Amino acid sequence: MRRRIIVTVILVIAALLLQTAVIPVIFPSFITPNLLLILVVSFGFMCGSRTGIWLGFVTGLLLDLLYGDFVGFNALLYMSLGYMNGRFCKVFFDEDLKVPMLLAGISDFIYGTLYFLFLFALKRNHSYGVYLRYTILPEVISTILFTILIYKLLFWINSRLSAHELEEQQSPWLGR
Repeated sequence: MRRRIIVTVILVIAALLLQTAVIPVIFPSFITPNLLLILVVSFGFMCGSRTGIWLGFVTGLLLDLLYGDFVGFNALLYMSLGYMNGRFCKVFFDEDLKVPMLLAGISDFIYGTLYFLFLFALKRNHSYGVYLRYTILPEVISTILFTILIYKLLFWINSRLSAHELEEQQSPWLGR
């Protein structure tokens, strides 16, 4: 369990650095994919709602503390999306790439829409159609494309961690 927490913290820090520092430098005019959301969606889908909730809360709170206007807003959104994606854990197979791609796309669309509604629409100076066309949809597409690249790695990491946890749980007198 300790190993899973350490690896997850490293993945969150790496995703945060890639999302905020590396990808904008490499692709300056490219809409940045939401790598932290891919992480929350993937681990929620592979490990269940509890993991999705905790990982969503931690990553959202980290975003709020570093870049957010309101502390707790991203934490609530990411936590809700982590729970929602965790509900699909027992329904679909983890190995299938289509489901995480679809979940990441839908989650990013929901995130972008709720972000617009609560942060921009309250100011009444933005059009949802413009925001949808130039921000939400390009980010959803880039998030789906990056999910294709990242999910297999996250699946491999999760399967290795699960195998290691299973080995730790076996009793020494049962034989190995």
